[in-house]
Amino acid sequence: MTIPLFGEFLAAASEQIDAAVSFPGELPGRARPAAIRQLGRLISALARYATDITLPDEFDPAGPPPSAHERAAANARLALLRAAEHAQLAAHGAASARADAGHPVVRHLSGAADHLAAGRDLLQTHLTPAGAGAGSSPWAPVITSPPVTTALIAELARYAHRLAPWMSQLALARTPDSAVPAPACLALHTASGWLWAAGPAMATAALPHPAATTSRRLLGAVPASTPPPRHRIGGTDTVAGLCAGAASTAERLRHAMPVAASQLRWSPTATSLSWRRDALAAAILGHTSELLLRSLASRAGHRETDSAITAGLDRAADAAGQAWPAWRAVAHVWDIVTTGASSAISPVTAELADLVLWTGRLACDNPRWTPASGDASRLRGPADLAGSPGDVTAVLAATALQGSRSAVRSPAPGPRGLVDVHEAARVRPRAVWWIRVMASLNSGSERPASLRWWVM
Repeated sequence: MTIPLFGEFLAAASEQIDAAVSFPGELPGRARPAAIRQLGRLISALARYATDITLPDEFDPAGPPPSAHERAAANARLALLRAAEHAQLAAHGAASARADAGHPVVRHLSGAADHLAAGRDLLQTHLTPAGAGAGSSPWAPVITSPPVTTALIAELARYAHRLAPWMSQLALARTPDSAVPAPACLALHTASGWLWAAGPAMATAALPHPAATTSRRLLGAVPASTPPPRHRIGGTDTVAGLCAGAASTAERLRHAMPVAASQLRWSPTATSLSWRRDALAAAILGHTSELLLRSLASRAGHRETDSAITAGLDRAADAAGQAWPAWRAVAHVWDIVTTGASSAISPVTAELADLVLWTGRLACDNPRWTPASGDASRLRGPADLAGSPGDVTAVLAATALQGSRSAVRSPAPGPRGLVDVHEAARVRPRAVWWIRVMASLNSGSERPASLRWWVM
């Protein structure tokens, strides 16, 4: 399954707008009311983008006065809202007329409106509670950053600049058309005037952060916040394949966690079995992360890598080594706690079990490794794990994604950035005294605590 990108919707909308405004001559009589209706949808879509952009200090009356660029951004938003309002009035005025919805211009305008609406929905999956990330999406700070916001404003300005003169010509067509009453033409002409005003205002608002190529590429690269398909682990996966599987499963886990948190009070899978397996998975993941990081540190030392990166890998391995025993202690305490006989497990638990297999087989030179393998599996050699600098980055990314929520929030490119993520990731469970209090009120479980990893 290919995940759609925001840039694909922008490119399609731009192409449709270019095709619509390039139509030679005046539109036929029945095509005009249909085009006006689709323009109402298109301008409204542009206005919704503008209302999504948060202006600096707009909710802080006690803050400093807005700068000229901030005032321009506010004026651009207002102009787009006014253009959308009058475009809708024109569309309502032409709603009763018989229209030719099959005309090429009408289809192009409709397609542009559809693609812009779909693109905005894609962005909202990263920013709203309805989206899969519910604020935890790593793309949310990218989308709301000033450079990427500027790139979006610049794109909206280009659309306004192309549509405004064409709308004015459509409103003031030389051939009288009884299907489009005079009030609708006047409203459309007024909307084009507001679009004219919005274009320069948006250009002024974008001056503090010129839309560089990098910003436009970032804007276009924003993917839909949807969980990737589940990767089924096999027995012949390469290091690159294991890294890709771990990263994909970590992304699925990120999507599952907010949903599970919202259902915690009533979900039938919120059981001691799921919680114990979650803690055990966290312990195994921490342990395998420590092994991977120490192997990478050894490889970096032999390749005469930057000493700061090698030291960072050692510190990250130490942090993981301090965290996973605490998670193992939590898992052992859950051995004597029960919430009933249910054997159902949560989606989070299932994803964690997959992630354990991916990272375990990445750390061990055993394509059939499972948590029950214990110490029988030989660790993968540093040269096999990271034969090239690209392999180092891939393994670091895989372990960072599964080891810390902070890594998901702030992905950093390159080995040094990923090492910094690991150094900041001291993910430990809370104190387990409250679990011990609960455990004292329950009878012992059938599965005693042990120093070996139990089957997930």
